[in-house]
Amino acid sequence: MEEWRTYLAGRIDPDWRPDEWDTALWLFTGDVDNPRTVAYRCRTPQCPRVNAAASVRRRSGEKALERGALSAEEFDATYIPVTGRHSASRSTTSCQARCACRGW
Repeated sequence: MEEWRTYLAGRIDPDWRPDEWDTALWLFTGDVDNPRTVAYRCRTPQCPRVNAAASVRRRSGEKALERGALSAEEFDATYIPVTGRHSASRSTTSCQARCACRGW
């Protein structure tokens, strides 16, 4: 494993995307506001999730929009999504919230 780490360290520019790449932790946290990051904010401003495509809502937001009587613009301006209801495999935060609610 140490050989692999040495190999990679010799090939990764420590100045590569400095606000996103943490050399000490070997952790890349993409900034959705950086145009080089292929992740996009949900179309609904209050939604904290990111999407793989630009200008789209999460499925839960699309379902809520379909159930309501608002225009897409009114919906996006007023909708506040319910968070913490997804499976643990999809979101660590959701898992932590569920576990806290259950007293785990």
